[in-house]
Amino acid sequence: MNGRLAAPQPRNCQIVGADVMGSVEYDTAEEALAQAVGGKLDLDVDALDDQQLHELVVGSHRAAARLAAVRAKLIAAWDARGVWGSNGARTPAVRLGNDCKISSESAAVELRRARKLRSMPHTLAALAAGEISVDHVDLLGRANYGTRQTCFAESEEMLVGHCRRLRFPEAEHVVAYWRQHADAVGADDDAQRLVEQRRLSAARTYDGSVYLRALLDPIDGTIFLTELTRLERQLYDTEQSAGELVRTPGQRRADALVEMATRSASTPAGAQRPRPLYTV
Repeated sequence: MNGRLAAPQPRNCQIVGADVMGSVEYDTAEEALAQAVGGKLDLDVDALDDQQLHELVVGSHRAAARLAAVRAKLIAAWDARGVWGSNGARTPAVRLGNDCKISSESAAVELRRARKLRSMPHTLAALAAGEISVDHVDLLGRANYGTRQTCFAESEEMLVGHCRRLRFPEAEHVVAYWRQHADAVGADDDAQRLVEQRRLSAARTYDGSVYLRALLDPIDGTIFLTELTRLERQLYDTEQSAGELVRTPGQRRADALVEMATRSASTPAGAQRPRPLYTV
């Protein structure tokens, strides 16, 4: 006995390229899946030698990975088209859980995985080939998140290559190391983005007053606040020594800002700038 199934006669609906199902034609895709799975269940396991049994165990996992890729593509399209709402279901997870008889948690995982794979072509291709597992997909999906998404798109092929070759714990270490690097790059990008967002507007009102509005990045903002607070404190101490606080905190800060401008205007050209004192 070689464990192979006799192919039924071709019919109408073709399932292409899946080794688990062959390239045989069936009336429906569901029938093809049922035929493939049912045939394997009919195997006389006791008649298999150890090598055959091991190969079928490993092969069944690879087949499950390939089927997971098909299922992810189907769920992604089903989700995007809004098919899930045709019976009035409140969410895709509710419809998927009810009709597939799985928990809401499992339904949410299936949906999240399918949505992630739409932007992870190398991962999907490796899963469809049975070269990685859904555990790898979820590992890579967690890495492809937030500020790491741009970097992940550039590194996905490399990361998938490592997942193909390495044992899963080793792949986890590789992805964890990559995440640390990507987070550092993302932090630099975030810092630069904050610098580029800096702005200040100063406009006169109808009565000649000046209205200010500003946004500074964390470092320059800290330099500014440190000096503003220092000067405001000097004004507070002066008033307190005189026995009366005649200004509100907001008024003292406004006066401290004017004092900063006055000192800047009186500083000789080419004078050495003091080293800023601030804590980040």
